[in-house]
Amino acid sequence: MQLVRSEGNQFSRIGGVPLVPPGFSWPIWMHEPLAFLAQLDLTEVAAAFVQPWMPATGQLYFFYDKEQSTWGFDPADRGSWKVIYSDVAIADLRVAEVPVGIGPEHLYNNVHLTGRKILSRPDCQRLQVDTSQTTNQEFEEVIEMSLAPFGNLPIHQLFGLPIPVQGDHMELECQLASNGIYCGTPEGYDSPQAAQLAPGAEEWRLLLQLDSDDEAGMMWGDAGTLYFWVLEADARKADFTNVWMILQCG
Repeated sequence: MQLVRSEGNQFSRIGGVPLVPPGFSWPIWMHEPLAFLAQLDLTEVAAAFVQPWMPATGQLYFFYDKEQSTWGFDPADRGSWKVIYSDVAIADLRVAEVPVGIGPEHLYNNVHLTGRKILSRPDCQRLQVDTSQTTNQEFEEVIEMSLAPFGNLPIHQLFGLPIPVQGDHMELECQLASNGIYCGTPEGYDSPQAAQLAPGAEEWRLLLQLDSDDEAGMMWGDAGTLYFWVLEADARKADFTNVWMILQCG
């Protein structure tokens, strides 16, 4: 499902200051508050696209290291992002108190979003296109096919298949890094432990793909993208405490 700008006043948006439930505690990592990225009303989401492994009600809040110092390939990155789930009536939510340490440069512009159902198409790498047997034109056509549903808008997306900036093996990276294997070098992927863990990569699902966005004032690395992944079994239980994030950029 594509997330596109809305002229309405939906709860779902990127940037700004979140509307949070009573008792909300702003997430901290390395003694510093994380930057707020987005809030989603899952009732609004379900109205546009029903995802059977996701809760149909409640709110999701996304946060990330304000210095963008982590990329998700290191197990030590855990905690530098946070996804919080609540299921509280919208009327009971209040504007969060922005903590000391979050300055104007860490607050993104408020952009309301609405969902639009699209056909999620695989990337060339996921299709395992053999470039040695493919003309440049054919290769470009496959790329254009995966990007076509987004038009010229930022590639903000819920669920479906990712649009990778670099490697399209993020499910495996999530599986390994979240289980303690460093994936910044090939050795981690080639280890005996990785071979034992690899089948579990099939259980990871794309939760949110958040593109760089000029209007929101968001820039991930060099015009990159953030990808938040969740285990399907966890999402079915409305448990988003083990979400893994990957940053890719050119």
